[in-house]
Amino acid sequence: LPHLALPWGGTDAEHDAGVLRYVRVEYAARGLELGGVGRGTAVDFVQVRKAGDNCLRLRGGTVRAKHLLCQYPGDEMVEISEGYDGELQYLVGQRTPIRDRERNGLLIEGARAVVTNATFCGSDVTNDSFAFVARSGASLSLTNAIALGFGAGLDVQGAPASLEVRGVTFHRLHAGVLAHAESAAVTDPASLRYDDDRGFDEVAFLGAAARANTLADPGLASCLDPDAPSFAPAATLPGLTLPASVFLDGAATFRGAATAGDGWATAPWTVWSAR
Repeated sequence: LPHLALPWGGTDAEHDAGVLRYVRVEYAARGLELGGVGRGTAVDFVQVRKAGDNCLRLRGGTVRAKHLLCQYPGDEMVEISEGYDGELQYLVGQRTPIRDRERNGLLIEGARAVVTNATFCGSDVTNDSFAFVARSGASLSLTNAIALGFGAGLDVQGAPASLEVRGVTFHRLHAGVLAHAESAAVTDPASLRYDDDRGFDEVAFLGAAARANTLADPGLASCLDPDAPSFAPAATLPGLTLPASVFLDGAATFRGAATAGDGWATAPWTVWSAR
């Protein structure tokens, strides 16, 4: 069927579409795409591999999800849009495409999301991607994450509705900076320094001491290994207190999606392979 040919949406925020747990999606044209799904739905322990598009795409709805794994997406690891309003915790992404800079870790536009405890490992090949992109009135609260192997850490496009990025450790950014310093003097829209966010200063934003973001080695020795990865730092990285929520695991005051010994991201039900 053509993309979104079926009707989707609704007005029931508590809508229950059932249970999706311990599911693996491989080699699909699209990964897991949820349109207008409500928070009564259970989505937990899902892996998407080698999708032709995003691993996870949330279009509207209020569905909440935990323990999501992504390997070799065709586009973004996670894309959130069209009025989505929900929470995500424990996300792992590995190896974004390197065709151009529009292949990022998490992209949110015109939606609201609270995201905690993510580990995104982009690529070991130099590229102009971003770990996180907030576009077109996005509202994003991101806490306790690790991001490595992207061109830079954050890009804001258009004025965000609200934005908080805190407790994130960035590493091996190909540009060597948390964010590109944009300038009104740059007139080429294709330039990474083109001012496309109405003067929002990503460099100062990420670097504010209160947000506790760092450019440092998180100790992930094999985050990018496609066949035998490890997503837990050698030593647990202390994080920040999470936003208050009945859904989020508030005890996860560490950076990243996993800690040494928990093993959920490489459990026997998962598959990690370059093929």
